[in-house]
Amino acid sequence: MSDQLKPWVIVSSISNDASEQDIDRIRPQIISIVDNLQSSNGTMWSGSFNNQPSSFLFFSDKNER
Repeated sequence: MSDQLKPWVIVSSISNDASEQDIDRIRPQIISIVDNLQSSNGTMWSGSFNNQPSSFLFFSDKNER
């Protein structure tokens, strides 16, 4: 494994027909990703695009995700 940081970008979008159960199903995975990134002291930026249902997460990490 390399000690070199690699940039990563995740772009997400919630469809108009997404249910609360759909969101509840993926919520633990999202929380886990963010918690792991924060605990590794890596760089992380996130935000929503103008249309709100779409967002991005940029981070740098040494590990494959």
